[in-house]
Amino acid sequence: MAQSDSATLSHNVPLLLPSAATGILSVPLTMLQSEWSLRHAQAHEALSDMRGHLEVRSHLYKVKDRFARGQRDNARALTMVKQVDAKINSEAERYRVAYHAMYLLSAPLGKSDWQGGLRPLLAADIRHVMQNNDGQSEGRRGLSWIWSAGTSAAVLPGPAADAQAVQGSLQESLRIEWCKARARARRWSEEVELLQEEMRRVIAYHSWASRQWQGRVSETIAHSRDYREGANAYAYRQAAIRASMRNFCERSWMFVPDWVSLGEGSTEVDS
Repeated sequence: MAQSDSATLSHNVPLLLPSAATGILSVPLTMLQSEWSLRHAQAHEALSDMRGHLEVRSHLYKVKDRFARGQRDNARALTMVKQVDAKINSEAERYRVAYHAMYLLSAPLGKSDWQGGLRPLLAADIRHVMQNNDGQSEGRRGLSWIWSAGTSAAVLPGPAADAQAVQGSLQESLRIEWCKARARARRWSEEVELLQEEMRRVIAYHSWASRQWQGRVSETIAHSRDYREGANAYAYRQAAIRASMRNFCERSWMFVPDWVSLGEGSTEVDS
């Protein structure tokens, strides 16, 4: 496909929001305010996701240094790190786009002090909370502003504010991860209950089907005796098949309640 043809595809057409028309066209303030709310949330969400990816990358490096042995394990670990790096770069670009849009919208909306802890994102700012900036010693290590954006440390400078920001960010991350883990535990507990009910219904259905075929034996049929014998044999065979399937399910799932009971204490989320 030619380059001119690919440029006309719908997903290649840029979506121009009101910030792209500031200074060129007259845009209603309601539209500008709507985009401001969108960009403000987008910027903070991008920073939050970036912090999460930085935590994941730090953990991957620790796992690699501790457990990776040999070329194969190291190559696999580096591949995972590169995948996380791609996500970090994507979130950084998303933040820069949102910040630039907020910068363009600030003048028409009359927002003079709009940053609220947000700053232009530099490459040196994208680092883990425990990582030094290039050229900094351990004693002079400074916290990157991305870890204090949206916290009280954004307006309270100093080492105490940095420590408070780190603690607040970590506590918030822990609360979010706990909520996600609780939701997953509740979902899996529900899946276990549904699966047990499906097992019970399968066994009950096979028992019912076996009784149905048993009840069809010696039914009054307006045909010859030979036909009745064949029909009875077929009914017996079908009843035996259903009974065999029921017995197989009962044997296969005999210990499922015991297995489920072993994990009930560790997955209890309502206590």
